Amino acid sequence: MSATCPPYRPSVLRRWAQRARSRGLTWWLGLIPPPAVLGPGELRASRELSIIIPVKDAVRLTRQCLASLERWGGEAEIILVDDASQEAETVQVLREYSDRNGWTLITQPVSTGHSRATAAGIVRATRPLLCLLNSDTIVSPYCWEAVVDAFHSDPAVAIVGPSTSDTFGPQALRVARQSKLLWELRHVAAFARWQKQRPQPPDQEDLQFIGGFAFFIRRATWDDLDGFDPNLPDYGNELDLCLRAVAAKRRCVWVKRSYIHHFGGSSYGGQLGGPDGIEARSLAATRYVREKAARLGLQLSHSG
Repeated sequence: MSATCPPYRPSVLRRWAQRARSRGLTWWLGLIPPPAVLGPGELRASRELSIIIPVKDAVRLTRQCLASLERWGGEAEIILVDDASQEAETVQVLREYSDRNGWTLITQPVSTGHSRATAAGIVRATRPLLCLLNSDTIVSPYCWEAVVDAFHSDPAVAIVGPSTSDTFGPQALRVARQSKLLWELRHVAAFARWQKQRPQPPDQEDLQFIGGFAFFIRRATWDDLDGFDPNLPDYGNELDLCLRAVAAKRRCVWVKRSYIHHFGGSSYGGQLGGPDGIEARSLAATRYVREKAARLGLQLSHSG
């Protein structure tokens, strides 16, 4: 019997090549030592920010997020909102980080959902710019300055988002998406430095929607638009806010040189019944936002 060759499957080869590239890039990034402190421009920018992080368990990723903020949060005002976490380890981690760094910790006895937990944190915020940060992110030592500069460049800029590894729309960089589960703080820092330094005109791009994983918004805009729609407890809340900002003739801007890593679907997503629950909530929210956008005379360009 003659030997036969296995069938040619380009998709299998592509996946193998992607995995090989991801592991090679991760190895290379891991060789670059991360900075111990923020540069002067990043530190100066951090002073204008209140960073609000609503947390509902997912302790492993939450710990990574808080460790990155402890290292590279600079002089930002950091507000943690424990939305009735059920795991004792999560409660302990939040208390340890807040006590050690002088961060504000708000503990909610009953879970109210992402939108209301975020709003509870914003009530305590005192800075002119807000960063609504998911707990399944890693901030980098190169993420604040370019964002704050975008706000300063034009008073019409109301909402700003960085580049990332996982979100809807163009903010997600393919090379980072392919490696997102492999990277830790040192990999994120090295990649963010490369992302900040490489030429990529134009540096800013106007979008209809900014991803909610790291959602920078002027405090004045948040107040003017009355924050999140109370009918959107989690998914669709940032999309709706962006649409209302655009309807008010304000700009939503992607700043390409800023980078914050996002694992995706691992903060509140774990509390919504897994992938099926996330998809159902997301679809329902998108339908609601589409109907609302139509009433505002706006057309939603993508699903959000």
